[in-house]
Amino acid sequence: MVQRGGKRFTTANQQRFYELRLKQKNGKASLKELTELDDLVNNDPLIRESILRQIGGNNEEKE
Repeated sequence: MVQRGGKRFTTANQQRFYELRLKQKNGKASLKELTELDDLVNNDPLIRESILRQIGGNNEEKE
């Protein structure tokens, strides 16, 4: 388990996803980093499931 900035990550992919999401949110991510972020979401079942839960939760709040 890796810990960074108060966040705990069980895999290196989760840590990298977190770093790339921060860059994306701040508007600092390059095209290469956005492509890497997309690949992580598409290829890591834990990350993909987490994103889908967040999207599902946001949709329920809007209804």
